[in-house]
Amino acid sequence: MLEYQKLWGKTNAETELQSPPKIYDSSSLPALLFKARTLLGAESHLRNINHQLEKLLDQE
Repeated sequence: MLEYQKLWGKTNAETELQSPPKIYDSSSLPALLFKARTLLGAESHLRNINHQLEKLLDQE
């Protein structure tokens, strides 16, 4: 992480703290819902992978 900070300066967290908050209006709602659905789908997929890996480890 230290090397990253030397190369690029600030971390993402530091940059986000200094930037103004993003404000969305109602026209952004469909895009935000689509993004949320995509993220929830990825979370579900990773949970399934984790479950399958745990089952394989239990078999050994």
